[in-house]
Amino acid sequence: MAEAIEHAKEAKSHKAHANHIHKHAKKSLEYVQKAEIEAIEHGNTEGRVYITESIQHLVEAIRHAKMGHTDIAGEHIADALEEMHQFTSK
Repeated sequence: MAEAIEHAKEAKSHKAHANHIHKHAKKSLEYVQKAEIEAIEHGNTEGRVYITESIQHLVEAIRHAKMGHTDIAGEHIADALEEMHQFTSK
């Protein structure tokens, strides 16, 4: 999850550049999906809620970044980060 958070932070820092948001959000999504598999394997059902939410936000961020909607993509990145931090605090 740490790698996912780092890429999400990087995406958030590029708030004016849709292609950078897209690139880092996709990478973050890859890591979150790996964390989801680990959570399933370890029976961490409580943590999966946060992972599912972060995945949904990253997917939306990627979708909006593709359309050039950097503000909306940035909002989804921020929401995804919040969910990721919730997961790591559990």
